[in-house]
Amino acid sequence: MILYLALALETCAAVTGEHITARDAARADARFGRIAPDTILGLSPNPGVRRVLGAAELSRHTELGEPVSICFEYATVPAEAGPLLEALRQAVLVRYPEASTWRFRLIDYARHRVPTGPVRFTLSSIAPNRPDGTLLARGSIPYAEGRSFPVWVHVKIEAPMKRVLARRALTRALPITLADIEERETLEPAPPRSNPIGAAEVAGKMPTRDIAAGTAIEIHSLRTAPQVSRGEPVTVEVVSGLAKLSFEGRAEASGREGDRIAVLNPATGRRFVALVQGARKAVVLVEGRNRP
Repeated sequence: MILYLALALETCAAVTGEHITARDAARADARFGRIAPDTILGLSPNPGVRRVLGAAELSRHTELGEPVSICFEYATVPAEAGPLLEALRQAVLVRYPEASTWRFRLIDYARHRVPTGPVRFTLSSIAPNRPDGTLLARGSIPYAEGRSFPVWVHVKIEAPMKRVLARRALTRALPITLADIEERETLEPAPPRSNPIGAAEVAGKMPTRDIAAGTAIEIHSLRTAPQVSRGEPVTVEVVSGLAKLSFEGRAEASGREGDRIAVLNPATGRRFVALVQGARKAVVLVEGRNRP
């Protein structure tokens, strides 16, 4: 008769393979040392579960005199935080080579006995999956043949990133200057939400929205500043065949190189369309007698 018990005898023989063998039984009853050590007596129990092989079951394998019952349990050790965290770190490195600089802070882990063996984490994502911005990662420890024991770790993974922060409130109406910003290293949940940018990439551009002081500036929140701004003077070059004429007009709209904008000729009061060609420069190509 085979009995499966969660708690049975006080002392059980340790098993480390897929099957219970005479070698395992000999640790509890020396008489089993008389038969081939690899003789299979039954299937090994799962970790944390005890299995008792009764006298009737054991007597089928050998004649050892008075029948006995022996308790078996799979060999386990207390789970340790260090190996679990290191296994997670290695799994993250496979997916994110840049994670060598990331910081892994352990919050909690599966605090039960586990079989010995390598810990494996298969990660489809390391994005925070808890309301507090942390990650609960689930893994397993392979044991016996084709079996695995579940484990988990609760961690906070942060990446040191150099970000450009606004020193003061920035308005979308004005270009950003170097005096408006500063570079600072921050810790952010991994993986980072975007690639870092430097102060040189930010200066001269304009926000697409107002940015509060102390806010990290993202590349997608910037736009190229216009080369011609509404209301400012603009040098207009009028080209008609081989003839060229330059005068100063006033931009009626903002624009970047290649944009068509309205320009006012203050001398004549006429408005015309010109093509932006650079900083405060525009050109008009004239055909026939059409002049600004």
